[in-house]
Amino acid sequence: MIEGSLNYYYGPGFTVRRSPESMAAPPKIVNGSIMVIAEYFIEALGGTVAWDTATSTVKINIDPERRGNTPGNHANGSIAAFVGDTVFFAAGRYLRLYRVNTAENISRRMLVSEHSNVENINVLDGWVFYTFNRGQGIAKTRTSGSESPVYILLRTDGVTVDNMQVVGDWIYFNLSNNLGIYRLPTNPERGTTPVKVVDRSLGLHGPFCVSYDRIYFTDSNRESMSVSAVDGSRTIIIGYDYAEYTNVVDGWIYYIDVERANLYNNGGNIVRVRIGGGDRQVMYWLPNARTLNVFGDWMYFHADDGQTLCRARIDGSNFMIILKEFDMPEIRFIKSIAINGEWVYFKARNLQNNQIELYRIRMNSSGAEAVEKVG
Repeated sequence: MIEGSLNYYYGPGFTVRRSPESMAAPPKIVNGSIMVIAEYFIEALGGTVAWDTATSTVKINIDPERRGNTPGNHANGSIAAFVGDTVFFAAGRYLRLYRVNTAENISRRMLVSEHSNVENINVLDGWVFYTFNRGQGIAKTRTSGSESPVYILLRTDGVTVDNMQVVGDWIYFNLSNNLGIYRLPTNPERGTTPVKVVDRSLGLHGPFCVSYDRIYFTDSNRESMSVSAVDGSRTIIIGYDYAEYTNVVDGWIYYIDVERANLYNNGGNIVRVRIGGGDRQVMYWLPNARTLNVFGDWMYFHADDGQTLCRARIDGSNFMIILKEFDMPEIRFIKSIAINGEWVYFKARNLQNNQIELYRIRMNSSGAEAVEKVG
């Protein structure tokens, strides 16, 4: 079920959740029926439209949770967000916010010039949400870049926003002092005062994950995994692993077991448990595991202290190395992964110009194709 409303009257514009949108091409009347470009409606409702060249089919996906990014991408810092072939990301010497359509041979375009060190990128309902200036605040701007950014939160006390994700009509985030998880409405007209929904006075560890009205997080005091209702009404412990890179996907919680990673000379167990706890399964063990992004039937991760990009099926089979850092001596990996369909995106520092850029590599049935820089 898609929450909210979409109103359309014959013409080039429509509204979704009371927000005006427009289409590049006008509708047509064919045999008495109004024909419109479905992509605009689907993307306005938080869905994606993609062309599968292998099967020559259009793939439409609408997330019932209305997420600004996937759980796996969020666990990796939301280095990029996607709407179809359009990628929103931060790059360059000052990590400004850009957009580029990867299906077109057009250079990237800067969306916001006044903000640097952009992180935690989410896209929902025609808006790009992000943190800026190393977590000094949260803002949003139109995906088209047609309007000035809207400020949602600005910190002036030296405590910065650490992890942030957008789900439905709410922005969830924690702060650098790790004292809890807060939420704000995506529309500042509905309120600008953060409400603490998870209170952990002795600290949180790593990114959290919001999924179907639940918040999954690691309690650094108890060294445990816990789950809370999004309104903070109830918190229970579901396991005693010290989890990092938590992904909640299809009824399972996937993560790297940090405690055993330190115990076994920085090796890392990739583990999954049921969202209610129990049925703990070790899916894979690898040396120096550093990241985890679960997408579809695959797990993507860095190994060898971040120098090797790998993947395996979620049952631990079909392990393969996608890319090794020494295959591209001009770059150094930054340990974050974003997945969009058959494309694996990763950030790296270009040693020739000392700028941080976004790269991607496409996976096919036989393995990985050549690496290309985005934008």
